[in-house]
Amino acid sequence: MCKEASKRFREKNIAEGRCRCGGVRVEDLKSCQDCLDSNRKMSSKTYKQRKARGLCTCGRPKEEGKSCLHCLPRTYQWRVDRRKKAVALLGTECVCCGETFLGFLEVDHVHNDGAEERKELPTAKLYNAICKGKVALSRYQLLCSNCNGRKFRSGLGICDHPDHKMIRLRTSG
Repeated sequence: MCKEASKRFREKNIAEGRCRCGGVRVEDLKSCQDCLDSNRKMSSKTYKQRKARGLCTCGRPKEEGKSCLHCLPRTYQWRVDRRKKAVALLGTECVCCGETFLGFLEVDHVHNDGAEERKELPTAKLYNAICKGKVALSRYQLLCSNCNGRKFRSGLGICDHPDHKMIRLRTSG
């Protein structure tokens, strides 16, 4: 099959809601299970080779940090979208004062065990785990940065401003 015919075949399949190879898509994804498995195997090998050579995952030279200038905007947007989704799952407002501005909201560990958890699950991975349902949402709450700081500095485990609505530790245990 020539390149043009192959391209038309892929575009037709995608337009009809199938994987580009013609297989049945996995729910909420653009690929079938066979394509996902083969891409995962190749991606792992390719990723390791590029990392060993000091390249970005796309194969371009890295600028600063882990990505090239081409991938940085997509990486940033993915992180923003992932954070927005995690915040939406946790309630979209500070449980203490009701602040709703996304830039002020922080994920708080209800049982004050965030330092231990971050050793195993950094913040970026926490957002991913929240979105994929791999962690219990009852262990987390949304606080604005002011209430989260007051909760920490008060030593009581609660925000100590006069009109707080937050229940201490939000659980009975």
